[in-house]
Amino acid sequence: MLAHISTTHHVDSVFWTGDNSSHNTWNNTEDEVNNYTTLITNEIKAAFDKRIPVYPSLGNHDTWPVNVEDFSAPGIIAPINNIADSWGEWIGEEAAAEFAQWGYCSVPFKLTDGRVLENSKVLVLNTQVANNMNWYLAGEKNDPANHIKWIETQLKEIEAAGGIAYMVGRIQPHNYTHQFGARYQALMERYQHIVRFSLTGHTHDQYFSVMRASSDFNKFIQLG
Repeated sequence: MLAHISTTHHVDSVFWTGDNSSHNTWNNTEDEVNNYTTLITNEIKAAFDKRIPVYPSLGNHDTWPVNVEDFSAPGIIAPINNIADSWGEWIGEEAAAEFAQWGYCSVPFKLTDGRVLENSKVLVLNTQVANNMNWYLAGEKNDPANHIKWIETQLKEIEAAGGIAYMVGRIQPHNYTHQFGARYQALMERYQHIVRFSLTGHTHDQYFSVMRASSDFNKFIQLG
């Protein structure tokens, strides 16, 4: 499939929303889950020209057990550290080091000719912080992994620099936990002129969804 895409389509960039392992939930192992991500990473590297930017993100099936990540301290989830090493070629050393802490990072938006779109970034989200099936969130309700604070800081900096932002993650915002989802929605409303593109996976379907403003339900602020 990847070979077909790379040879028959003009690819400017690749956004990868995760969920790499077979969905034999609770009947797999941590090594199996990790190996799937490594395998697909290597296949993407082999299929596409190195000049094509790849922006990868974690799915809820990419750590083990499924849906579960502990955000009580940075850098404690071994699979994320391993993934950061293998994705460093795509996202750069600085973003890889950031990713290894919590599973999210910001990456300058690049063009296939090597140029960087000035002051613009891809924000790679770790939507496990908003996964209502992640039992660790019961003890980390305020802002797991400081993710909301990080998103707000990134968008504020991009706005000040006159840039634009692209969001990529796994779980759709309308499926976020209530507290995280409400705060995220407020940020998307505040920075709707900055966020130009939002992409998620999770449902295994292709469709568009509309985000409404928290201040006015009849106002549409984002198409993703």
